[in-house]
Amino acid sequence: GDSRAACGPSAAMDGDPAEEPAAGQSPDEAEDDQGKPSKAAATEQEIAQQRIQRLLGENAKLCEQLSEAGRILAEEKALEEELRAQYSAALSKKERQRTVDLNLARTAHAAERQEVAHLTEAARQCCELEDVHRRLQGVHRQLAFAVDLQAQALGECEHKIAARSRRIRKLELALYAVVSRTQGDAHLESLVSDLIASSGPLVQGVLSREAQRQAVELLAKQKAVN
Repeated sequence: GDSRAACGPSAAMDGDPAEEPAAGQSPDEAEDDQGKPSKAAATEQEIAQQRIQRLLGENAKLCEQLSEAGRILAEEKALEEELRAQYSAALSKKERQRTVDLNLARTAHAAERQEVAHLTEAARQCCELEDVHRRLQGVHRQLAFAVDLQAQALGECEHKIAARSRRIRKLELALYAVVSRTQGDAHLESLVSDLIASSGPLVQGVLSREAQRQAVELLAKQKAVN
């Protein structure tokens, strides 16, 4: 458009028809004036040429500016494409990161639920073990009490057995002493012999064991004297 504007004045000048004769001039005078350009026409032509040169210069500057604007526009378009590519890559990366974060959140949530389940099971087992421990403590106290009672009863039985053994021993010694003292008297000896025979094997065994013990003690004393 600028080039057409620049070329417009020259085209208008080239296409102008021959000037009409001025009013009041004869045709011969008009022909003389056309053959010899006037000073005003030359000045007008010079001004037109200067205007054309000026328009051509402006047109060249506009072309340079247009070329620079085109170059800048191409750079801006390239930058826009690069930014669009970076934006798309950023969106893809953001989506991937969002997916990764979602998976990590799900994994962490599942791990948390599993940990809570484990802790709940451990707490339940701990409560059960504490209950079993309390029951075992009760059983232990009962067993300790029963053992104490049995130990006390056993001690009493041992004391009773020891007392009975001492009493039996005293009776055995008394019986053996009676029998020993009757050995010098024939009448008492026959009577004691009849009593021993009728008393049964228990008394006979007691007298026999005591006689053997007395004999062993006597033999030990004789050996000690010798």
